[in-house]
Amino acid sequence: MGRTLAAFTALLVLEGTACSVALDFGEFVVRDAAADARPFDAGDASSASDSGPAPDAPCVPSGEEDCDGVDDDCDGLTDEGLLGTPDNCGRCGRSCGATACDEGACRNAATEIVAGESHVCALIGDPMARTVSCWGSNDSGQLGDGTTDERAMPVDTGLSGVLQVAGGNLHTCATTNSRIYCWGWNAAGQLGDGTMITRLLPTQVVATFSGPYVVATGHKHTCALDGGGAEGFCWGANEDGQLGAATAIAASADPLVWADASERVYARVSTGRAHTCAVEIGGAIWCWGANAFGQLGDGTSSASPAPVMVSRTPELVVDLVASLDFSCAVTLVGEAWCWGLNWLGELGDGTTTPRSTPVHVMVPGDPRLTQISAGGQHACAVTSDGDLWCWGGNQMGELGIAPDDVPHPARLVMSGVAMVAAGGQFTCALLDPSHEVMCWGDNSHGQLGRGATGAADPIPALVPGLP
Repeated sequence: MGRTLAAFTALLVLEGTACSVALDFGEFVVRDAAADARPFDAGDASSASDSGPAPDAPCVPSGEEDCDGVDDDCDGLTDEGLLGTPDNCGRCGRSCGATACDEGACRNAATEIVAGESHVCALIGDPMARTVSCWGSNDSGQLGDGTTDERAMPVDTGLSGVLQVAGGNLHTCATTNSRIYCWGWNAAGQLGDGTMITRLLPTQVVATFSGPYVVATGHKHTCALDGGGAEGFCWGANEDGQLGAATAIAASADPLVWADASERVYARVSTGRAHTCAVEIGGAIWCWGANAFGQLGDGTSSASPAPVMVSRTPELVVDLVASLDFSCAVTLVGEAWCWGLNWLGELGDGTTTPRSTPVHVMVPGDPRLTQISAGGQHACAVTSDGDLWCWGGNQMGELGIAPDDVPHPARLVMSGVAMVAAGGQFTCALLDPSHEVMCWGDNSHGQLGRGATGAADPIPALVPGLP
């Protein structure tokens, strides 16, 4: 039987003390709890002293406890369990936004996670000043800390004001409001800095874009969309036409404009081993590059350097992911569809038959899916209720159950999942509202973030080194 771990939610209860201090911007309040408990008589002090304290009025329950400073449920406690949440951090109404509440104070926390082949990166802090922390394999500098030392705990890249981060095979990219930065392996020019020199620190992509941008990192190539989706660019390896450019060169260290950039406006882009897919505004999916396993979804197995429309394109697509040799999408109605390689059940249709057109992922109970991520040979999806379902290859326990390939979705015993990131043979999840990160599966390079490398573990555990 596979071992699993339920995600526990921490509950912070503030108990009354003899003296409590509330300190906020422009606010300093010292309260004497004992004085607050004494009844107050509107008459003169002598009459109050002579007559003695007035009796307390009986408590009348008014419903469930609200964060309002009143004992609404008459259990003798006020605002219990509500002052430790990001919406009421330390006092009612103090919101931490995208960060977490820690002992009554807002703190930086993970707001987004991505996974590469054997490394993970997380966006940390407030959306206007987010930083990037990474951990795991670093043999090509993909962690961006200036070294090639493997890290089993998160390290900071030094970037600030980051809007988005993307993890590739052995490289990583991030966007700010006006620039794209990449670092790591660069043998095919996938960093886009005009060279093929591996970089251990974030390096600016040479092209000038009209930001903000959406960036996607594949095995040896990278693609980006400008803020309006009117222009798409790719750079790096192009042996199968995965750059989508009107050229037959094997690789480019400079960003190239997509050949169809003037014909369509795209909403999102994703990159696999040697293929690329993008969602057109309006819902159609277009893919190009390698297609030996049907990963372009056009009903053939022929590679194409020009975009081809995915056959039987589902309804309006809200999420898209291209993995090594398969692709998946989530529609507006919450269904998942996948196509391409299926040797280990990557497509989640209950078979191991490769598909050159999309097939419906058979999630029991048909829950509404909101986000999907695909790793080397597995995929995971988050539901609107915060549940997590995974399927496909499971040699290292990346599905969160005892190692055994599963061609149909299996539900992990977790709750409160806000986002999932599937890596090569491991998986990580971002929890809500705690903003904590849990990882499981392969840990040969420290990608589970537990402070040491070691054997694979299918049991989800927290990454302790995040803020």
